[in-house]
Amino acid sequence: MLHRKNLLYILLIFFLLAACQEEEPSDESIEESTNQNSVNEKTVSTISDSENANLVDEEDNDLEEEDIDPLADLLERAPEEPANLEEIIAYPVGPLAGNGARTGIEPVMREEEMAEYVMEVLPLIKEEQQDEAYFDQWWRAFRYLFAEEYPDPRQII
Repeated sequence: MLHRKNLLYILLIFFLLAACQEEEPSDESIEESTNQNSVNEKTVSTISDSENANLVDEEDNDLEEEDIDPLADLLERAPEEPANLEEIIAYPVGPLAGNGARTGIEPVMREEEMAEYVMEVLPLIKEEQQDEAYFDQWWRAFRYLFAEEYPDPRQII
């Protein structure tokens, strides 16, 4: 026990002496490193300012090019309406299908959020839009959003 204490004291003294023997940096080296840091900071800020300006320009150009119709964007991702049993079974489950209510998982969105999202993507049908083609597009987008998974009835029987 006594040897351990002596050994610890010797090691402590050794580390203190080793730490005290290092030379302190001179004022000149401190000034040089400070000058280098300020030059690096100026370079980084110049680069980041130019990158930010480029990003803002690109975003403005993207917004000016076109206003994306959310219904058209959704229709690009939506598959065609199923016409037979195989297509119904193979139809992908919609992103808002069930919203976790039946599966017991955490809902993707709250009901209010889901209603807002659907109102953005699926606009109200106005009187001037009451043609069969628009109804078909609207229904196709609605079905894509809320399509449920259907089991193959041949496997159930």
